Amino acid sequence: MKQFEIFYELKQPYKTHYNDFGDNVDFYKSLNIGLNNGHTGQDSIAIDQTRPAFTLAIFPIYAGIDGWVYRTEPDNKGGWGVEVISNEKFLDINGQPFFWKVRYWHILKDGILVKAGQKVRVGDILCWGDNTGLSQKSHCHRDTKPGDVKGDIFIKAFPDNGWFGAVNDEVYMSKKKDGAYYTAYELRSNLTKISEAIELLGRKIAEFIKNRK
Repeated sequence: MKQFEIFYELKQPYKTHYNDFGDNVDFYKSLNIGLNNGHTGQDSIAIDQTRPAFTLAIFPIYAGIDGWVYRTEPDNKGGWGVEVISNEKFLDINGQPFFWKVRYWHILKDGILVKAGQKVRVGDILCWGDNTGLSQKSHCHRDTKPGDVKGDIFIKAFPDNGWFGAVNDEVYMSKKKDGAYYTAYELRSNLTKISEAIELLGRKIAEFIKNRK
């Protein structure tokens, strides 16, 4: 069984340091919603490629794992989200096997492109990021929770850990040699190029065999 691996959900360029796991403890305590250990995940901002000093208000979010869509719905603050659960169990950093639920939040209400129960692959576009719910600017909130699946119900492994069961998933992020995160968009693009190259090679081989007859 392999260790869990997750691919970055935004297409480059982006910023990853808007709000990291465990940040802003005093702020989240003040909300009185049970978040006494700070931020539950990673917040990312999409950069406008034509104007690098600006961020995008709406941007695509891609699936960072292979899995199935658990649900798409708003929270009690009016924030819309998409939750994806892994197809199989993977090991955590301590060698314990879990299913994994990855949540993408603050989504454009009418920008969700998937539905509950749908199978998704790394690099599939899930939705469009926005600023819904408890949010001060457009960004994608990603948090990751290990657990188990019973029927169609996800059971958190660590529900009382102070982050509603979320863990710091930075250790599971796929990285390049230069330390940058490997994005789901890049992976899908590379696989598409490989598939197209194989298809082209197949056509050329078939053409060569035909001409030899």
